[in-house]
Amino acid sequence: MLEETRSILEWNARELGPDAYVNPMDQYYPAGNVSTSHCSEINRRVDGSEFARTKTLARELGLTRLD
Repeated sequence: MLEETRSILEWNARELGPDAYVNPMDQYYPAGNVSTSHCSEINRRVDGSEFARTKTLARELGLTRLD
């Protein structure tokens, strides 16, 4: 869901500015009602390449305070 991530990062950069802390998190795991039949689009872990791309997107948008 990198397009959604891009939208959120763009909002952060525009509304909060480059000095805002951003904490991209890669520890998400499916739990609760998430299953193949319910919320299937988030029924998986974030992979390393997606996480790396998120950090790259943030930096490209001028966000540098990444935790």
